[in-house]
Amino acid sequence: MVTMELPIMDHIVSSPDARETWGLEAAIRSMISDLLNLDYHQWQRKLSANGLTDLQIKNLNEFVGQWAGRIETARLSAQLETIEDIANNPQTSLVLGEWLSQISTDDLQQMVVDEGFPHPLDILCYAMSQARDIASHVTAFELARREVDHGPSMDWSMAPDQVAYGTEMAEVGLDEDAKTWPHY
Repeated sequence: MVTMELPIMDHIVSSPDARETWGLEAAIRSMISDLLNLDYHQWQRKLSANGLTDLQIKNLNEFVGQWAGRIETARLSAQLETIEDIANNPQTSLVLGEWLSQISTDDLQQMVVDEGFPHPLDILCYAMSQARDIASHVTAFELARREVDHGPSMDWSMAPDQVAYGTEMAEVGLDEDAKTWPHY
């Protein structure tokens, strides 16, 4: 599967306000990578360990779900269709990186500031891990779509004489079969 870590890190670290708003430096890339690789349950434990209440986590999950739900995937899907070998192509990372750069994190950043969440980097990475999951699903769907056999479909049409023969066989079989039925 195609990794989304590099494009996500590039998007987070290279955003214009990365240093001022988030205090991000390139040296924290390994920490970001570790965060992006957490699954849902690990994230929920991490958020709790960071001091978020159950209500804050619920609100965060709702907000991130709404934010991720607005992420446009049709363009990504169309771009992936043009790549001959998605799994082993550096062009795939470029397409994913370009797609990711179109995702706005402004409303996400504002929500983090408004809510006063502790560890804002964790919150940003949590949201971006959702974007990574979306990209992974779109990529997996494209791979699966390509695996489907696009050969000619079966022609199930029948000539009138074939239909008559089939009907005759069914009726003979029905007559023979009916002889074994119990009498009521």
